[in-house]
Amino acid sequence: YIYPGSEAALGEILEKHGLMKCRKDETDKISKSLIVNTQPGLFGVEVLVNDRKACEKLYPGMVIEPASLEDIMLFYVNQKATETENSRNDTGEKR
Repeated sequence: YIYPGSEAALGEILEKHGLMKCRKDETDKISKSLIVNTQPGLFGVEVLVNDRKACEKLYPGMVIEPASLEDIMLFYVNQKATETENSRNDTGEKR
């Protein structure tokens, strides 16, 4: 269920994010401030970016597709899981 009035916010989220598909070595060229998270794909790396329009201007040779809501949710959830794991490793915590 989508609450009345929230369609605009959902549309903005979908419009803003993009899914870049590139080789692993190409991810180093992408500004870290634009990257939400990365994950390996079948033919390289998928990178969720938080400003698709900026990426289209900055990286015209790269494939950038609109991200689905599912893509956005999965990349953000995996980002939080990675951050949690990294903070555990930094403090020496064991699972």
